[in-house]
Amino acid sequence: MITTSETKVDQPFEAKIIIDNMAALLENCKLTDVTLVSGGGVNTSTTEHKAHKAMLAAQSPVFAAMFEHDTKERAESRVEIVDLEGPVIQEMLRFIYTGKVPFFLDSMAVELLVAADKYALDQLKSLCEHSLISTLNTDNVVEVLMLADQHCAKQLRAKAIEFFKS
Repeated sequence: MITTSETKVDQPFEAKIIIDNMAALLENCKLTDVTLVSGGGVNTSTTEHKAHKAMLAAQSPVFAAMFEHDTKERAESRVEIVDLEGPVIQEMLRFIYTGKVPFFLDSMAVELLVAADKYALDQLKSLCEHSLISTLNTDNVVEVLMLADQHCAKQLRAKAIEFFKS
């Protein structure tokens, strides 16, 4: 419990309020100062996602470097992310703001792992690795092993090798 001079506040309740407020900040797009543009590759349309540079920079050293230095993204307050689809960026942003992953993580774990690796979101990457480990089977083990190698997912790689050997 957190004790203040006036009242005692239950920490889990207080944390829930903060998380809810952060989710609302993302969803309401109030006071945003950067736009992430997703997709735009072959067969995909672009989607814009409003965000706050400070939130992105606080959670991702990649975004921090992007906004702290003289970059096109800083000058234009716009980040083009052509290799990730809109729903993936939206869930990545939800994680950045709230620390929560979607209940359907298993269906998006590969794409979110790629995003987490790209933006150095180590906690999200670890959660995606655990999700992929839990879904390892004979049909996907080789693909998962290649993904793990490509994105330096050490725990995923180790479990995929262990599964493959067995």
